[in-house]
Parts: sequence; structure tokens; C-alpha cells
Amino acid sequence: MAESAVRLVIHNLAPLLVQEARLLEGIRGKFESIQGELEFIWSFLRDADAKAEKEDMRCCTNMGQAKQGELSNGAIHDTWHNPRVAYLFIEEVEVVGIEYHRDKLMNWLVERPSSHTVISVVGIGGVGKTTLVKKVCDNENVVEHFDCSLLRGMIKQFYKARKEFAPKEIDKMEETELINESRQYLLERRYVVVFDDTWNRCEGLSLAIVSIGGLLSTKVKVVSECIIKILSLSYHDLPYNLKACFLYFGMFLEDYSVDCARLIQLWISKVFVKEKKGITLEEIAQDYLNQLIQRSLVQVANVDYVGSTRSCLVHDMMHEVIISRLEELNFRLVSKQNCLSIERIARCLSIQNKVNAPLESITNSHTRSIIILGVDEVPNFVLLTCFANFKLMRTMDCEGVPIDYIPKEVGNLFHLKYLSSRDTNVQMLPKSISKLHNLETLDLKYFKQVVMIPSGIGYLESLQKLHKVEANSATLIEELGRLRQLRKLNISKLKREDGMVLCLALEKMSYLQSLRISSTSEEEVLELQSMSSPPSLLQTLTLGGQLEKLLEWIPKLKCVARIVLLWSRLMDDSLKVLQALPNLLHLWLYEGYEGKELHFEEGSFQKLKFLRLSSLGGLNRLIIDEGALPFL
Repeated sequence: MAESAVRLVIHNLAPLLVQEARLLEGIRGKFESIQGELEFIWSFLRDADAKAEKEDMRCCTNMGQAKQGELSNGAIHDTWHNPRVAYLFIEEVEVVGIEYHRDKLMNWLVERPSSHTVISVVGIGGVGKTTLVKKVCDNENVVEHFDCSLLRGMIKQFYKARKEFAPKEIDKMEETELINESRQYLLERRYVVVFDDTWNRCEGLSLAIVSIGGLLSTKVKVVSECIIKILSLSYHDLPYNLKACFLYFGMFLEDYSVDCARLIQLWISKVFVKEKKGITLEEIAQDYLNQLIQRSLVQVANVDYVGSTRSCLVHDMMHEVIISRLEELNFRLVSKQNCLSIERIARCLSIQNKVNAPLESITNSHTRSIIILGVDEVPNFVLLTCFANFKLMRTMDCEGVPIDYIPKEVGNLFHLKYLSSRDTNVQMLPKSISKLHNLETLDLKYFKQVVMIPSGIGYLESLQKLHKVEANSATLIEELGRLRQLRKLNISKLKREDGMVLCLALEKMSYLQSLRISSTSEEEVLELQSMSSPPSLLQTLTLGGQLEKLLEWIPKLKCVARIVLLWSRLMDDSLKVLQALPNLLHLWLYEGYEGKELHFEEGSFQKLKFLRLSSLGGLNRLIIDEGALPFL
């Protein structure tokens, strides 16, 4: 892994050389000299890593012999995967080899009488138990048969899905209170409860524990340790740029499904993504993720409307491999099981679960990244420590954390590239935010509220993603025009009189790919007709508010793949304008049309894969010509 560290240093030196005009005389030569020496060292480190991999291969041979002697032929199936084959998402109907067990489980669940029944699915880690049970529980017949289903260990995930924090009373309830509460709710309902990763060893019987201990003492290696070693070989085979990206999954909780857009921005902020001419960093990072998926190191959790990976995770056994190697990049976990006082270098900190971490002991300036996950409470001193002590910090991720403010000390973090307070209670940013000239992502999205941004946002000229902000003044909207690097913008509470100012700002955002605009209310008109040259790279457009007529610049969006019109209340047949868009894949109209007839003409919407028409109260006739909507 040393080669990865050296390669990252080389990669970071290159941008400095480009800025030679800003460097003092003579410094450029020294940078080039250092870069050359590091390239020389890197070649030796690659050779050293190759030798280390040979040692691991010898271990693999021994493990193969152990596998042959200890496991039956039917228990293991070796499958060779060709990473050169283009990655294809596996739909439910394409998963093979589980049909017999799936149907058997479904029959047990649906056809048996309504009584308390326990069904156990057992097997070694990674054999597919969770996948099998998930396929069964997602089946329509099973879903219709039961009133509700519950995955233990995922209750807080449900609260997060509803954009709510889990009630604090849950932690304070006595066992009898919880039992009575659950019993009353489930009393008249059929339900299925899935216990995942439940291990019951020896039933607490002393004789069994002693016997199994004696058996294991005669074994050179435990099978699970052998499996971890085998899985480690996949890690060793990764190129240097993918190793760091893969290890970053260790910053998240086990079985944590991480949003791919979030993950990619975190990789970029950590400078794990190597620049290539003519390709954006996001595209390169997406390719990294696809490679990890192709190698079966990362699993797809959800896909979006075009079939691209929306969220992903690593298997719990892969997570063990990652955790065992986190120190290679100076990553540190602060959790209930690992309440450490960090005295060594900690480049990245992951603060997990209900921990009042001893962050006040961290006074060194080496920390570059902090992620806080699954924490019910964040004391003020933790926030102050994070923003006051770590002057070189690049990433601060507080998504879903119960905080209600960002300290003014954030303005001292000159190197900060990624700041997320998504799904928190933060309602206003400090004025010092305008000092963050290197900030690229500012994620403030929360479904219940918008965040007030002070004047000075125009100074954040490196900003690429800004969501979700309130258009509280024409001055603020005018400042947005200085953000020429924006790729994603989400702006809300736009007044009609400020629409023209926003159009002028949008025309300057030539890199913009995703745009969401909502008015102050459903009745407020979005005045956006005055934009003559819309961003040519725009792929996603969401408009929430009344439109007097469909915007004339929409037909110019040759790259747009997704359009959502909310409360537009158009009277003319807007489909005539939209049907010719060459790359439109997703269209949703919610109270977007008040006419009586919609006509899908022959040859229209040649690529559309998703169409949703909601609350179109005046519609009484829908005409679809032959040859229209070929993919629906």
C-alpha cells in the first residue's frame, strides 16, 4: 500500500507545477526534482508489493488444500470472473441457482396456517443467505400475504427513509414497554420478521464450548480466517488508485448502503481520483466504482431510472478485510467498540454510533477527513474540535447527524472541499462560509426546510454542487452567476420577480448538469422564459411552480434525460414540445397539465423508459399512436 501513498503524493504535486506563475523563483525546479525522486521510489515499491502478493499466493495454495480436505465438493463452487466484460446489472429474474430454496421458503410462509413459526436459513458467510431471504420477502405474493415486515437492525434506516430522526424515547423504554407497544401494533396483523446475521453457538453449554475449543486447537487455521485471506487476494490485485477507493468503504458502518453520488464526491475530495484529459473527475470516479463492482468487491444496492448504480455497499466479510487494512491509509474508527484516544496520525476519522469521542485529545493537524454516522447526539465540543483543530481538513460529512448549527470556525478551513449537513437541523450558515475558496460541494438538502445562505456565496468560485438553498434576495441570486463551475444546483422559494435575474445567472453556468428550481408556493409563477442560451450539458431538470407556458428553451436541451414538472398547470399540449427531445428517459408530470387530452404521436419519445402522470384532474383522453413510446 506504500505505492498508493507515494502515487497520491505524485498526483498532488502535478497541479502545483501547473500553477508555476504563482510559485516563487526556483521552487518549480525543486518540485520537479521531488516528483522525479518519488517516481523512482514508486517503481521499487511496486516490486515490493508484487513480492508480498507472491507470499499471499502461497497462503492461498495452502488454503485450497485445506478447503479440499475439509469441505464437501458440493459446498464450494469456484467461478472465474472476467473483469473485461462490460458490467451489466442483474435484475431479479436473472438471479439463478436459488429457485428451489426460494419457492420452498415462499410456500412455507404463504401456505402454512397463521401461527408463530420460526424458519432458519443457515450457511457460511457469503453463501447467499441474505440475498435468498430478501428475494423471498420482496416477492409480490409474500408482500401481499403479510401486513408488514421488519428487518432487525434496520429500524433507524426506516426513520431515515422517512426523513425523520428516531425518537429518543426508544432508548429509554423498558423492555416490557417495548414488548407491549410492539404486541399492540402486531396483534391483528400477519407479519414476517427476518433476523439477519444471527449466530447461536453452543447454546451456552459449557461441555459444547470445551469440546469445540479442543477441536479448534488442533486446527492450523480457522476456516473463516482462510476465507478472509482468500478475499484479501482480490484487494491485492487492485491497482493503486482503486485500493484507496475500496478502503474508504471502511469509513462507513457494516451493511451501510452509501449513495454513489456522495461516495464519488468524497473520493474526489480525498484526491483518490486521478485526472485524465477530456474526462471529468466524476466520470473517472464512476469508472472506478464500476470496476469495483465488476470485481465483485462492491455490491449494487439500488439503481436509478436509467439503470445506473444509485447506492452500493460491501459484504460484511469484505468489510472485515477493509477494517483490517484501514491503518495503511491512516484511517481511524471511533466507535462504541473502539473508543480510542487518538495519538497517532489520523488522516481520516469515522465517528460511529453513540460515542462522545475523545476528540479534544486530537490536537495534531494531520486529520483531513471526518465522517459522523449513526450518532444520536453530538456535543458542542465535538463540533468545535472538528472545525477548530483540523486546519488541513478537506472533507466534513455530517449527513443525518442531529446538529442545528455550523460553527463560525468553518471559515478557517481553507482546504475544505466537501461540506455536508444534509438531513440535519441546520437552518443558517455562518458568514465565514464565504472564505472557503476551495469548497466544491455544499450539500444542505433537507426535505422539511431550506437553508439560509449569507451574502458572499459568490466567492466560492470552485463550488460544483450547491443544494439546497433559499432564494431570499435578488443579490444572492445574482451572486450565483459567479459560480461558473457549478454542476448541480437546487434552489427554492424563488419569487416571480427574481426569475429574470436567475436566468442571467444560469446562462453563465456552462458546466451545469442538474437543475432544480421551486417557487415560494404552488401558486407562484416561475418566470424563466428569458433564458436564451440554457446550459447545454443539462441532464436533469426539475421545476416546481406554475408555468404560464412551457419554457421555450427546453427543446434546446439535447442532453436532458430527466424532466419533472410539478404544479406547472399547463393548458397547451406540452408533449408536442417534449416528444422530440432525443435523450429523454424519464418524464414525470404532477399537476403539470390541465388540458383534457394528451396525444403521444407516432415516433415520439423514442428513448423514454419511465412515464408518470399524476393528479392531472382535467385529463379525460389519452391517445397513444402506434410507434410511440417504444420502450414503455
